[in-house]
Amino acid sequence: MTKISICIPVYNQTKFLEKTLKSIQEQTFSEYQIVITDDSTNSDVLNLISRFDFKEKLIYVRNSERLGSPKNWNKCISIATGTYIKIMHHDDWFTNSDSLQLLYSTITAENTNFIFSDAKVIMANSYSETTYKPGLEKIKLLRKNLNVLFYGNFIGAPSMTLYRRDSEIIFDHNLKWLVDVDFYIRYLRKHPGFSYTERTLLTIVSDADHTVTAICEDDKEILIYENFYLYSKLKKKLNIFEKIKMAYFLLHLTRRFNITSIGELKTLGVADIPSIYFLLIFRLSSARFNLGKLRNRYIKSRN
Repeated sequence: MTKISICIPVYNQTKFLEKTLKSIQEQTFSEYQIVITDDSTNSDVLNLISRFDFKEKLIYVRNSERLGSPKNWNKCISIATGTYIKIMHHDDWFTNSDSLQLLYSTITAENTNFIFSDAKVIMANSYSETTYKPGLEKIKLLRKNLNVLFYGNFIGAPSMTLYRRDSEIIFDHNLKWLVDVDFYIRYLRKHPGFSYTERTLLTIVSDADHTVTAICEDDKEILIYENFYLYSKLKKKLNIFEKIKMAYFLLHLTRRFNITSIGELKTLGVADIPSIYFLLIFRLSSARFNLGKLRNRYIKSRN
């Protein structure tokens, strides 16, 4: 059986995909297959991969209709036959020729099912570089409680991970911004324990117009809906203190977007509102917010 399936869901972009494929060619670890599921509206991706000779290692599938993210991720993974899954977005690549070997060696040596690493981050618009490092303190917190990911995804993008294939755990089609956080929590709940290396094994592109971050990070409808939706999925396994903490997080999120009514939350698709303590705090906070707005209007009218 193939040891690692490198799954690359693609859509129209070939500028960085070429670097992705070249970095795979350069890997010292050779027991892999590549699965590409193509959502593109043109033949650019197919034309690009025809220039590479991966022989029987490459499986290419052109989707009959566009699936979008994350359905195309799941389609790609469903075709894979490897023991481990290595998702690669079409604008990410291996930093070093031994990146895949180090991921595989570490996860097998430590006998875990999930591993992630540091990454080099390239800002597409400015071409500046930085290193993404979650930090050992956050790693310690994650080992104690997986729910810390609700407040921030410090594992990073799926490209920074390698995990043992589990066909029962797929990416939730209802999510786009928090789809990786939701997946990580569900996967690690089922498969406790993980490995982490401070080696910078992946290079990821940020700040490009086509990235999910650029599309979602300031979108009120996406952020409100997905954070409340994820809370709803997690709450059954939360104790009362965690529920209160998450409720406060959601409260601050509503303040960020100046949401002051339950009705407005519902128009954004929120079907599950945290229980009474959230409603009480939300309404008290909303009242203070509205009084502040009235006070500011009054001051302006007097000037």
